[in-house]
Amino acid sequence: MMRRWLVVFLAGAAAVLSFDALRVQALASGAVHHQALAALWAAVIDGMAAAGVLGVRSDRRDSRAWVMLLLAFACSVAFQVVAPPAWLARAVPPVALLLAIVVLELPRARLNGEHPAGTPAEAEEPGALPGALPVLAAAWNEHGEALSGTTLARTLTEHGLETTDRDARRLLALLRADPAPVPVNNGQGGTTE
Repeated sequence: MMRRWLVVFLAGAAAVLSFDALRVQALASGAVHHQALAALWAAVIDGMAAAGVLGVRSDRRDSRAWVMLLLAFACSVAFQVVAPPAWLARAVPPVALLLAIVVLELPRARLNGEHPAGTPAEAEEPGALPGALPVLAAAWNEHGEALSGTTLARTLTEHGLETTDRDARRLLALLRADPAPVPVNNGQGGTTE
């Protein structure tokens, strides 16, 4: 518990101090001439780091998310030490947007490299989705509405069905949108609804 609070404190303090230093450097670079725009510029760099963290948390093997995260921290450190030239400071927002789209919105290759995330598994592997249904039903029955994307992704992965937190959250959103009863094996050879 103490470790979690220490990380929260360090993250909060670092974010505030980093934001202030970046805001000052944005004004010094001459790329922006208004306090509010300088603050927005600083928020873009910190937002780029947050998007990288989200991407890595969704899939730790996603090299795009790691690149974004490392680039954001490198920019943050470099721009806090030296005011960037105006042309470079002006390039930061569109580059950050491009990286955020690539990391957070474009489909990822599956962990086994067979098909992109968001592509129905049955399109390439007949029977893959039915293999997930018993695991999904068991997880839903165990956790009900409290089932999270992270828990579902971990459960599916433990049963040999590689998925990301993001894909599991999408699946949960579909389940919650249409809460049809999931058949459950009653242990006597039949199913109940």
